[in-house]
Amino acid sequence: MILMSLEKITSTDVWLRLVNTEYENLSSSKLEEKFKYIYLEETGEVFDGDLEVLHSSDSKTVDPEKTGYDGTALLVSEGGEKELYVINQGTQSDTFVDWAYNIKGGYLGQTVDQAQAAREFTLEAKRYFNINDEVKVNALGHSLGNQNGTVTGISDGTYDSVYGINGLQVSPYAQYTYDNKFAEAVNKEFGIVASDEIYDIPKQDLVNFTKEFFEESKVNIHQVISTDDPLYGITEKGGLVALGEIEYFDTNPELSGIKTIIDDIPDDVLKEFIDLGVVYASADQKGGIAEVLRQTLGVNYDYIKDINSFPSLGQWYLLNQSEVDETLKAIDSNLPPLIDKLNLITDNSEVIFGRLFEEGYITEEQKKIMIDEISKLAQELEYVQNALTFNVDTDEEGRFLDKLAADGALGMVIYNLYNAYNDAMKNIKDSGILDSLASIVDSHSINELLNARTNGNKTYVGKDVIYTSEGVSGGKPIKVNMSAALRFYNEGIVSLENKLQYINNLEKTVYEELTHIFNSRRSKIISGISSIESSPRSYAAMLEEHKYMLMKIKEVRIIETIPRLNISHLDEDIERMKKSVATGRDFVERYRSAILQLFREEENLSKMFDLAREI
Repeated sequence: MILMSLEKITSTDVWLRLVNTEYENLSSSKLEEKFKYIYLEETGEVFDGDLEVLHSSDSKTVDPEKTGYDGTALLVSEGGEKELYVINQGTQSDTFVDWAYNIKGGYLGQTVDQAQAAREFTLEAKRYFNINDEVKVNALGHSLGNQNGTVTGISDGTYDSVYGINGLQVSPYAQYTYDNKFAEAVNKEFGIVASDEIYDIPKQDLVNFTKEFFEESKVNIHQVISTDDPLYGITEKGGLVALGEIEYFDTNPELSGIKTIIDDIPDDVLKEFIDLGVVYASADQKGGIAEVLRQTLGVNYDYIKDINSFPSLGQWYLLNQSEVDETLKAIDSNLPPLIDKLNLITDNSEVIFGRLFEEGYITEEQKKIMIDEISKLAQELEYVQNALTFNVDTDEEGRFLDKLAADGALGMVIYNLYNAYNDAMKNIKDSGILDSLASIVDSHSINELLNARTNGNKTYVGKDVIYTSEGVSGGKPIKVNMSAALRFYNEGIVSLENKLQYINNLEKTVYEELTHIFNSRRSKIISGISSIESSPRSYAAMLEEHKYMLMKIKEVRIIETIPRLNISHLDEDIERMKKSVATGRDFVERYRSAILQLFREEENLSKMFDLAREI
């Protein structure tokens, strides 16, 4: 079957690499150029169509700073066809709003701002590009971006197709918040009155109901997932719902995958963390950090919002004793339940880090360090709790000096906790455990998935394609960045052609200017000679020095030879410049030939170099 150009975007790895490239936040022109290179590298063909781009940073309906949403809409047209591709970007590592959304929105459903933003941005893109409902609309997304596209896709029909890479799956909690029809169906099925009762529904029952409810969705969902991806690992245990057609790949065969470890975490432990997360997410959604502190620790944020250093803390302590006492009493009352939940990590650290060791993610020494450091921090936290209780009891007894001593003791214990935390972080970092666990993060990347899907001598590093030869005469394999090679060849040839054009223009301009000036001055000289010879008496004063005193000038003959214009030195300079272009072109062509020689088996490679010239 012959595929049309637009079909090849999603039938090959073009779409995966396009999503990966979108994280670079390129300008519209750069993104278009990158798309055409990717299309060439993945299909062996030149994309002859047009690409129009709208980024969410230019949106009039979406506020990226408020929601954390980031996306790019591409209207791709070719041969009378056109389709809209909306890339819903996943979580950015340097965006706190984005990461917080994963917990309170992506999983717990306390907010659905990003899914709503994905819908609004897509509708705006359709208006911006002036396209009707006949044009197919596709969502492309990685990580959280996949969930955002799926949520609005299955509920609103915003997209005809959703393509996901290592995606965060659908959270029934988020879908309940987003989709009124689904919420009504859940309420009826499980007898819910208050919305927060959804967290009490047995996890598997809710998962099964969600799958059945959206089973008839008209949206075509296609997902590519690594079985080593941490999001895949938490899907089943976390009660998330995977929809559509899914291709699974084992991207790290040396490890059994993080899912086997997550599956061993006791359900009651996971439930405690979900409960804690619900409290945080609900409070944060209602009032940000102030509400989080009030609900978790009973602290009035207005009392402490201006504390940002030890001097400001000391000033608050000295000048606002009533606020200090009220704050300490609130923390003393609310900290024990929080410590109990955090102690679940300590109580299960042997299971968690023991399994990480067994599966080869960390060494035995790293396992020991993690367990020891977490245990130490838990102990220091207990000391803080005991000191808090003692401080509150002393304050109620009303003895001033005892209160000062208790305050000092509490300050020392908190200082010790601060030092213990810093020491723990240093020991953990020095142990190399963070580097060891990097493989888990790598398995969430698009690159690792691309490499698992490819075969032969082709791999991916960063945003580029790498080809590996078998080596010359039995030598070591040679890796060539083919993406960079194609760019170098194309840009090199274009640059040299432009340089040659500049030289030709310079040559033409210089010759024309010099010839014009020479002829102009020659004409002026000849005209002057003619004037003197035809009217010598008019120039008598000037010619006086050239005759004897008593003689008169009757006739003047000026004997002067004007040589032809000689610019042979300029010819040499021009020739030297042209030779440098020829040398450069020869180097670029030899570079291409060397690569083709290395990869003789790749029949399409020579064609790709030629086609790169058309980008």
